Amino acid sequence: MKNTKLATRKTSQRLLSSQTVEMTLQLYERAIAATSTSIVIADALLPDFPIIYCNAAFVQLTGYSLGEILGQSCLFLQGRDTDLSTLAQIQQALQAKRECRVVLKNYRKDGGAFWNELTISPVRDVSDRITHFICVQVDVTEQQKDKKRMQAQSAAMNASADGMAIFDSTGEFIYINEAYAQMNGYDTTEDLIGKSWKILYDRAELRIFEQYILPALKKSGRWRGEAVGLRQDGSKYRQELSLSEIEAGMGIVCVVRDISDRKQAEVALQQVNESLERRIALDRTQLRQVIDKLHRETLERQQAQAILHESEALLRPVVRNLPIILFATDKEGSIALLEGKGLEPLNLKPGELIGRSILNLYLQEPDILSRINHVIAGGETAWVSEIGNLIYESRATPLKNQSGEILGCIGMAMDITYHVKLEEALRQQADRELLLGAIAQRIRKSLNLEEVLNTTVQEVRQFLQTDRVVLYRFESDWSGVVVVESVGENCEPILGIPIEDPCFKEKYVRQYQQGRIRAIADIHTSDIAQCHIDLLARFEVQANLVVPILQGENLWGLLIAHHCSGPREWQETEVTLLAQLSVQIAISIQQSELYQKLQTELVERLQAEAALRQREELLCQKACELEQTLNELQKTQFQLIQSEKMSSLGQLVAGVAHEINNPVNFIYGNIEPARNYIQDLLDIIDLYEQHCRQPSAEIEEKAEEIDLEFIKQDLPKLLESMRVGSDRIREIVRSLRYFSRTDEAEVKAVNIHEGIDSTLMILQNRLKPNANYSGISIVQEYGKLPNVVCYAGQINQVFMNILSNAIDALQESSRYSVADSQENSHPTPTIRIRTEVLDNNRIAIRIADNGPGMPEAVRQRLFDPFFTTKPVGKGTGLGLSISYQIVVERHGGELHCFSQLGKGTEFAIEIPLHQTRR
Repeated sequence: MKNTKLATRKTSQRLLSSQTVEMTLQLYERAIAATSTSIVIADALLPDFPIIYCNAAFVQLTGYSLGEILGQSCLFLQGRDTDLSTLAQIQQALQAKRECRVVLKNYRKDGGAFWNELTISPVRDVSDRITHFICVQVDVTEQQKDKKRMQAQSAAMNASADGMAIFDSTGEFIYINEAYAQMNGYDTTEDLIGKSWKILYDRAELRIFEQYILPALKKSGRWRGEAVGLRQDGSKYRQELSLSEIEAGMGIVCVVRDISDRKQAEVALQQVNESLERRIALDRTQLRQVIDKLHRETLERQQAQAILHESEALLRPVVRNLPIILFATDKEGSIALLEGKGLEPLNLKPGELIGRSILNLYLQEPDILSRINHVIAGGETAWVSEIGNLIYESRATPLKNQSGEILGCIGMAMDITYHVKLEEALRQQADRELLLGAIAQRIRKSLNLEEVLNTTVQEVRQFLQTDRVVLYRFESDWSGVVVVESVGENCEPILGIPIEDPCFKEKYVRQYQQGRIRAIADIHTSDIAQCHIDLLARFEVQANLVVPILQGENLWGLLIAHHCSGPREWQETEVTLLAQLSVQIAISIQQSELYQKLQTELVERLQAEAALRQREELLCQKACELEQTLNELQKTQFQLIQSEKMSSLGQLVAGVAHEINNPVNFIYGNIEPARNYIQDLLDIIDLYEQHCRQPSAEIEEKAEEIDLEFIKQDLPKLLESMRVGSDRIREIVRSLRYFSRTDEAEVKAVNIHEGIDSTLMILQNRLKPNANYSGISIVQEYGKLPNVVCYAGQINQVFMNILSNAIDALQESSRYSVADSQENSHPTPTIRIRTEVLDNNRIAIRIADNGPGMPEAVRQRLFDPFFTTKPVGKGTGLGLSISYQIVVERHGGELHCFSQLGKGTEFAIEIPLHQTRR
């Protein structure tokens, strides 16, 4: 009893452990199915590594259904432009049986391209044999687009004459262009990548950065001014510096321009000032000497004063005529000097602001106030400020007396508005030229007019930052329709909407034919007709820019930019851009029309050549008809003989099955009553043994002689064995009758799977293993098929021919594999049968084996009558030829063979679900 409890406890533990493992596996499976990452499992033991599992994320990513994916090769998502080197890298990893990770371009079911990061990991069994591959795929399409945009931006930055750099939050460079490296005395950009920006400035300049520049940058996100750079060779240079903080504190964008030449001019001016101060100091010394020796040097003092006044008279006109503002303040910031021609654009006169505090001019600019205070405290600095519509660059330095005491500050402001606007104009011009160049390049490379026009209007809308850009094409009556459109969130789409402007034909056609360009800043204040205003208002247009598209002297259509969110002043550069683009679009349209014309002429020429070839072929056809007729007669004769043999064999099989079926049914029907009777007799014997515990000696002797206990145990087993044998015979008879189908000569809806199963039952004896043969494994992957209307007996004959050939090929290859099985491992001979319903109201039956395959020359002749590769006496060469006729000609289907040496063979049968009269 104790042992029984212990065994029960162990059994319970094993069951509990098994349930835990099962629950864990279910959790894993649910987790894989629920994850947003695409996961695929492929069978590594089958040719082309077919997919046996994929999760919902992979189905959503590719657009294929689960039925379309399963059984496919892992390569089915690739296209023509999939990178061959990446495929080679995957192939090398698979051959080396190691994990690999690549980024690959694939295609969805709808033809859309996407990039995915693919990780392939092999799965090994306990014997270290790779049985499966797990593929994890992550959609990285947006990352690839960002990467391309970054590459384009990097190319533009490298082409800039200004130095450009980006450093991260730690201050280390992550990008610099060549101009930046050369400006700082470095040969290559790699010399600075990963290093701190602080190596490009000396200690004094770094203190200015820490005290003034970086706090201002952190506060406003931008800073612009001047600094002193330190080259690699130790030399210094003046630079104009612009800093912009990247969002979320990820780093800083730096733009540098070398202004050494400009500073040299400023230094020269400073030297003039210093020379003047020295002369004044000298004069003052002489003056003191004259005072000491007044009675002896009165004349010298008068001369010194005359020289002083002369120098001042010479300097003041020079300063006043320079295009600058020269200013000076005392220690409290009160303006003591204000001179220069640069005051004129501000409507100020020299000395007008004398006595006013310079600090009051920059109350809204705390960064500038801190810089001025820094100068008054003894430092030097520079700043850029906007006054009205003008931009001034100012630089100030402390004003000291001979003893070094700070009296105030002196500085110079220069109007740099022109330079800033010039830089902005050059940037916009570069953007326009880049856009025009890209569109022109696309037009030259592509003949797809729709693709070119769609891309063009989208890029133009993004460049102009407007709400809608359309291409409007005219009809013969000057009505028209929007054929291409790019629209933002603020406007309703109008693509494909017919538009008829009653004012246009009367007032505007001739003007646009002559190349007129119309820019309207506000439709409600413009001089256009009311009917045109009503039309624009219907589409929520507040401002628009219209450029004609001309084909020679003909007005093809209009390129139109709509602004819906409010009025807008169109810039001259924007008008010029659309005018240039209209020319490019006209070229693209003309190019497309020429291409269509050439296509038409080419088709006509090909048709003429085809007609000529057809006449020649007709002459050759008549010469070949006699030979073809003789071949057809011979083929028909052999096929009739073979068909008659199969018909007779079918009738014979059906008759034999019928004759066997009757006695087998008789035996099978009586087994169960016999079992009940015998069980009753055994029960009676048990009762006799219980109630007659002392039987006679004769009974005991007889019981021992016949071994009554053995009979009681073995007799039920004997009857069960008879029942199993009868079931087997009935199953074989049913398969023979189903296969022969003698009562179904006409088309009828049948279960295809039953036909395959009956054929396999007949061939069961050839599939079993023996002493010299490992047997053949059958893998049945049946889809959910409806009943198919067909000639059932003929379709069964096709199954028999293909399966017999597959068994012959596997048995033949097994002979060679047995001979060297001690040295090499060979896969188990397998026949895989897969069925599925296709989208075009047809079904497919695929029968594949992992045999030796066949060369291409044999595969091409496989369905020719009398062609066989078997020895004489083992094949007629008509089996596959008749099968081809049954599938293609009799059922209107398709029969294909796919095979490569060493990779097995697959036959693909496709037939319609319903048959028409033939």
